[in-house]
Amino acid sequence: MIFIGIFPSLVMSRLFYGALHAKAILSNLWTFILIPYYSGLSLLGAVIGVGSYFLFLAVRRKDSFPLERIFDIFSIALSISLPIGFLGYLLFSVTRIEIIKVAIQAVIYFVIFIIFLKFFLNRLLTGKFKEGTISLLFLIFFSAVNLVINVFTKVTLLGYFKNYENLTLIFILLLAAGTAVWHENLIGKKPAKKGSNGT
Repeated sequence: MIFIGIFPSLVMSRLFYGALHAKAILSNLWTFILIPYYSGLSLLGAVIGVGSYFLFLAVRRKDSFPLERIFDIFSIALSISLPIGFLGYLLFSVTRIEIIKVAIQAVIYFVIFIIFLKFFLNRLLTGKFKEGTISLLFLIFFSAVNLVINVFTKVTLLGYFKNYENLTLIFILLLAAGTAVWHENLIGKKPAKKGSNGT
């Protein structure tokens, strides 16, 4: 499933990069396909591509295949692959500002991975989290981190909120947060009273 998911992820990553940063890539099929010669991929597009693929599987499934748990495992795996990817990207960074920005992102995503592994995964395995919650938390962290990083780009406040990438990230953040609240039944959920279990 993950290997098949690479293809929609790669296509969406390329489409988003072309739409947001280099429209010339979309003008010719060869420039779109030949990534080594016409480089450029969007991390946001890759996440949306994988998410769309898994969402398609969730809608089409006809058995009790644990897709939510697979989403969670994939999210944890992605949280450790991101800092490794950013460290690799440091080799291609040319400006001091870009190096600092990429290094900060690598550290942030590594901390997120530790949080997921130490706290969130344990809550999932012990039944304190419903399956699929870690995936929603990953989307919340991912969109929030990118929105904060994009603040440091040289752009006005109006330009920041008119940027399509930032608008997409805000939409993902709000959608994932709302879905997580609904998924965990946090609204109207009464805390357990002490001594209710006979102690």
